[in-house]
Amino acid sequence: MRLKTALICAGLIGLSAVTACASPTVVAVQAPVTAEDGRVAVTVQRDGDRWTADYVLDRDAPVWAFFRSALLRESRRPWRPDWWRVETPGVVLERVGDYDVLRSTDGGPVPRDVRIVMTPRPGDLEAEYDPALVFSDGTVALFSGQFDVIPLESVAAARALPRDLNGVEVPGGPAAVTWRDRSGPILFKGERKPEATAVDAQTYVLFGDATTRRGDGITTVIDPGLPRWLGDQLAGFTPQVMAYYARRLGPAQGEPPTLMVSWTGPTKSLSSMGGSVLPQAMLPAFLSAIVAIIVIWARDLEVQAANAAAAGKTAELHALLSSAAFDSSQLGVDASGLTPLHAAVFAGSVTCAQLLVGAKADIDAVEATGGASPLCIAAAMGATDCVAALVSMGAALDRRDAGGATPLMACCSTGEAACVKLLLDALADTGIPDGIKIDYKGRIY
Repeated sequence: MRLKTALICAGLIGLSAVTACASPTVVAVQAPVTAEDGRVAVTVQRDGDRWTADYVLDRDAPVWAFFRSALLRESRRPWRPDWWRVETPGVVLERVGDYDVLRSTDGGPVPRDVRIVMTPRPGDLEAEYDPALVFSDGTVALFSGQFDVIPLESVAAARALPRDLNGVEVPGGPAAVTWRDRSGPILFKGERKPEATAVDAQTYVLFGDATTRRGDGITTVIDPGLPRWLGDQLAGFTPQVMAYYARRLGPAQGEPPTLMVSWTGPTKSLSSMGGSVLPQAMLPAFLSAIVAIIVIWARDLEVQAANAAAAGKTAELHALLSSAAFDSSQLGVDASGLTPLHAAVFAGSVTCAQLLVGAKADIDAVEATGGASPLCIAAAMGATDCVAALVSMGAALDRRDAGGATPLMACCSTGEAACVKLLLDALADTGIPDGIKIDYKGRIY
């Protein structure tokens, strides 16, 4: 299935396991930032089918490297040289070392004004946000961070840049990007605007007429080509997820988040967990599994079982498990990285969990994202009934996830006291392994 999701927020739910997002600097639309303000300025504009990025550089330099230069996941090739074309004479766009760079052909400074013609395309990048989400109706959402550049003194300096720039001092800073669409307003941070200028916005900016739905605490933008039932499920379920965590973790900080979902059609027998959350936040492995929005499309029996478990439909699940075509091998980890038992736990359905374990589902199977068992997820969510049921059915009390957390550590970190008591009564291990750190509030990091 080719479905991409992006959860965009100016402030994530502020509590223990999540590091709050930094708010971007938003500049009034009447006065776009220029290079005279001491930073690179970029105007991104759509005019019909023509997309341009007009750079106004703030200093003389023979080479400018793009801060975000991840490769395409499947081909392991850079995407900019194929999707972007420099229109300014005397400037080339090429790959140098681990970075895409703009370079002058004569060895002198790159001209202060550079125009790039872009062709937005869908593409999965390695450990990076996709540059564009392309919707079936022609709507396009562009990632704001792809335009930041670093001034360098030479091609050799570009080649010497380390692949990971975390903690590395580099010249320059985030660009001030102005967004404009000749055909109408853009969608920026959940609001339609004639244009917007922002520094380090860490968001996707939507160009086009895709319908937006405002829910309680979240705005959703659903591709019109997405099957209607799936779009309705996303639009209805996402606010419930946000409300669930707001009740437990406190109200969200900053602007309400926006969920964007693009769709390029189904792929039989394939499900996906593709998507991203902006800005980046640090989460323990077990929490990563909880907050992931998982969308499944297929007709295979095991996927039907997962869907029934996720919806808490016990009668439907029982019928599937009783089918002559069913066998226990269909209860393993599917292409989404989950088992039907994980789906039942997410839904809080004890009966579905019991049905699945009775059908010989692996009670300690781990999901692919963070290596969390069903018990670990139930404990972190505070699903006491599921925790009690799984413990009574023989779930491993001390199975660690990919980050080294046990179910007991998971519910300690999220403050679920009832689950802590259940696991302690069941004699769960209270030790803390090497490499795991816990702060004074009991939070894992």
